[in-house]
Amino acid sequence: MIPTTMRAWRVRRPGPMADNPLELAEVPVPAPGPGEVLVQVSTCGVCRTDLHIINGDWEAAQHPDLPYVIGHENAGWVHAVGEGVTNVKVGDTVILHPQPSCGMCLACRAGRDMQCDSAFFPGLSNNDGGMAEYVKVPADKVVEIPPGLSLKLGAFIEPVAVGVHGVAENFLGELDELRGLGHEVGLGVQLDGVAGLAIGGLDDLGGDGAFLSLAAFTLAGCGDTLGADDF
Repeated sequence: MIPTTMRAWRVRRPGPMADNPLELAEVPVPAPGPGEVLVQVSTCGVCRTDLHIINGDWEAAQHPDLPYVIGHENAGWVHAVGEGVTNVKVGDTVILHPQPSCGMCLACRAGRDMQCDSAFFPGLSNNDGGMAEYVKVPADKVVEIPPGLSLKLGAFIEPVAVGVHGVAENFLGELDELRGLGHEVGLGVQLDGVAGLAIGGLDDLGGDGAFLSLAAFTLAGCGDTLGADDF
């Protein structure tokens, strides 16, 4: 059964944290259509991108319709599936690709889906993201993860992968160990694990909390404001 409403963190008016740019609102739960999946969000990371959005740094380029739900580093459970979905089932633990794409354009067929002509970015501009109790995404952008993997770690797969891929593509011929990767928030990464991270809980959203970057909140000075309890 799909609930009627859910709680979600929305950008209501970009600006400094002191001006309360976010609101915790009760909003409708989106229903999955054909080829779509509704995910119950366990964990949503806070990216440096989110802080740019909250501060209004990119407002001139985004032209967003306000308010909208932020958050694109997500992990959770499949709650419902739309018609034709076969790659996941209700109850599967999953992570989400941050940028859905069409799969049909020249860029997608060449394996460059991040350059898709029809790509959109949940949590950015006018597409609601995962800093909510539920998020709707295309089924082909849902990736099942082992049930034993912590969903707090699962939500961090995307930003770690970005850093590893960037370094592997541009700097290193052979990956043994990486330290101090940027990805805008100063991740420390090793191939046999993840270090230098801080775990915080946005308990207002339930689940098992959110996985937060210490560096991101140090830069923003807003960890206490958003409720992270461990730095």
